Parts: sequence; C-alpha cells; structure tokens
Amino acid sequence: MTIEDAMRKAREMDCDLIEIAGGGDVPVCKIADFGKMKYEAKRKELEKRKNARKFDTKEIRISSHIEKHDYDVRVKHATEFLTYGHKVSFVMTLYGRENQHKDIGVAVFENIKKDLAEICRVESDVKIMKNKIFMLIVPK
Repeated sequence: MTIEDAMRKAREMDCDLIEIAGGGDVPVCKIADFGKMKYEAKRKELEKRKNARKFDTKEIRISSHIEKHDYDVRVKHATEFLTYGHKVSFVMTLYGRENQHKDIGVAVFENIKKDLAEICRVESDVKIMKNKIFMLIVPK
C-alpha cells in the first residue's frame, strides 16, 4: 500500500498512521490511535517496574573477638534480612595486632556460613583485603 493510501485510510478511520519499523526497504506502519498506544506502553512499563523485585544489600559489621550473644544477635538479624529476600554482606575490620591473626576472623566467617547454611548460599566467599574481611550471602 502506498503512503498516500495509508494516510487516507487512517484519516477515514480517525486514527494515526504509526511507523513501526522504518529501517528496511519498505517501512512497516500500522493504523492506530497514537495517544492510546502511548498510554498502553506506559501502563505496561509501570506494571513491569512494579513487579520487578528490588534486592537491597544489608551490611552487618562484626569483630574478630565477638562474644557469643553478640554473634547470635548478628546471625538473627542476617536471618531476618535473608527471609525478606535481601542480600547480606558481613564486614570485619581488623585493628592493630588483629591484622596478624586474620585466621581468627576467617574462623568467625566459617561459623556464620555453617549457621546460615540452611537458608542461604554464599555468593562471594571470604575475601581479605588489607585490614578488612568480606563475605556476601544471598537467600536460597
């Protein structure tokens, strides 16, 4: 169909001639109400954005000489975050002489992995960077 015929037909139907794909030899067009098409596209985008799940990363700071009760509280918080679908990042900062005993900090992280093994998986295993130790876990 020629462009003139398509334009005439669109005017008769009181609609717009909308170009869908114009990159080829023959441009592809359709006859529709442009305002309605824009509205439907916007609604689809809003619906898609609403259904998209947003994951936050929660950070929990611990120390290498953490007491049992404090450790239990941190694990409980991590469990709550994981049940809500958040990622949890554990961070340990080593100060002074603690830097010579990084194995103690790594042992704390291994205990955390063991205690939370049922509800999470480790996305980023224990990493040591200068005076910090990191671990990232995500819900199963």
